Amino acid sequence: METYFKDGVDIRPYKTTEEHNFDLVSGRLDAVLANATVLAAALEKPDMQGAKLSGPLFSGGVFGVIAVGLRKEDTALKAQFDEAIKDALADGVIKELSLKWFKVDVSPRG
Repeated sequence: METYFKDGVDIRPYKTTEEHNFDLVSGRLDAVLANATVLAAALEKPDMQGAKLSGPLFSGGVFGVIAVGLRKEDTALKAQFDEAIKDALADGVIKELSLKWFKVDVSPRG
């Protein structure tokens, strides 16, 4: 955050999601940047009335990625994972499951 956003916003680190959510709904913050799935789950709670997800989803680079660890020699297994992920993206299964379980589309982009 300091590297990319310090010139445009005041940055406040928080130890817990609950702390920044409380400050957000209390009006002490205008926005928070956090994991979209964590925020989507928080929005289901009654104490988050008036808050909503907004803006683009950031992923990759400094925001991280999700990966599966495999042994280098498991090339056939890697090919199966790659094909399954490609097919699940193409037919919308990843989007459908992410909306069902996370309440936000976490499908890979780009």
